[in-house]
Amino acid sequence: LTPAPAGFVDNSLDCDDTAAAINPNAPEACDGVDNNCNGMVDDLLFFTYFRDGDGDGFGDLAATLDTCLTPAPAGFVANGLDCDDSDPAINPDALEIVDGIDNNCNGIIDGDVSISEVFSKTSLYPNPTAGHLTIQHQAGEALEVEIADLAGKIVLRQHVDFYTDRIVLDISTAQPGMYLLTLRHERSGQAMQVKVVKAGW
Repeated sequence: LTPAPAGFVDNSLDCDDTAAAINPNAPEACDGVDNNCNGMVDDLLFFTYFRDGDGDGFGDLAATLDTCLTPAPAGFVANGLDCDDSDPAINPDALEIVDGIDNNCNGIIDGDVSISEVFSKTSLYPNPTAGHLTIQHQAGEALEVEIADLAGKIVLRQHVDFYTDRIVLDISTAQPGMYLLTLRHERSGQAMQVKVVKAGW
């Protein structure tokens, strides 16, 4: 056979002869182009991702994106397990607390929270508070006390020995807002957690 003249070949299989990277031997890429000239655009494995609006690593089941891109695009994750994608403190890894909300997305509101005998007589007041929070607990016990904002920043952490049945915490320097107070029993390691409101008045 006579060789083809310069600039010519013996086939007409190219679907875009202006781009050298597009031809029947090219790998298909996720770019909205028929790279391998088989008549199909992005004929690759597609994945379903879920919008993660609150950035907690868990996505909204109702907000999906189907794409051949991998890994997940920014703002999306590979799971749709979040039951409130507007609140980073609510997700399957969150601690369930007694507040009328399904914090850990298991479908049960406050249903799997068990306050043990250790904390059966524990109380705190006033809540909301302007700055001083009284914790009432059994005298002779010791607790680790931690207060954190909803982003996880610790604003107070201290060991407390209950020589009497109550102590007073000073959180007057904390900014007004919602906080999580965790009480951990030193001897048993059992813990309880409640929401505390620091008022602005």
